[in-house]
Amino acid sequence: MSVSRRTFIGTAAGGAAAAALGTLGIARTASAASGPGDVVGKVTVGYQGWFACIGDGAPINAWWHWSANAGQAPSPSNTTIVAWPDVRDYAKTYQTGYAALGNGQPAKLFSSYDQQTVDTHFLWMQQNGIDTAALQRFNPTGGEGPTRDAMAAKVRSAAESHGRKFYIMYDVSDWTTMQSDIKTDWTNKMKA
Repeated sequence: MSVSRRTFIGTAAGGAAAAALGTLGIARTASAASGPGDVVGKVTVGYQGWFACIGDGAPINAWWHWSANAGQAPSPSNTTIVAWPDVRDYAKTYQTGYAALGNGQPAKLFSSYDQQTVDTHFLWMQQNGIDTAALQRFNPTGGEGPTRDAMAAKVRSAAESHGRKFYIMYDVSDWTTMQSDIKTDWTNKMKA
């Protein structure tokens, strides 16, 4: 019997995931919300949802990932912006400390915390044949936790509204207590 490359990779990935979950003490027999392998062969994008602005309602209440000093609006002397985003499709944006753009429009940025922003992203996915988003979840046990929890709910809502799938991808960089924390996080927050 020959085994296709897709079957082999899918089986290997599934086995590795089951082994990893077993190592974390998570039952390997939990059933998926949808059929097994339904993300295999699909177009998937990473999704971080980590841009926030003061005044957007996010628990973090900062210019998160937009500026070096997150307590102040991004400006030429306080920035982490590498490329300016096109914000034309967003219903709500936030004023920065930059001068007007070259086209005369105010220099505004989006907040990932706004549900309309997440909905816009998932609408773009739907319009462009992108099936799945891997929501990158960093250590949610610190001060960023409430914002990360809310973002997971916003992504779920947008995915359901636009017929897209999403899954949680834990980023464990510098997360020394991840083995017990992920199990608790998944069981108490992400499983529902």
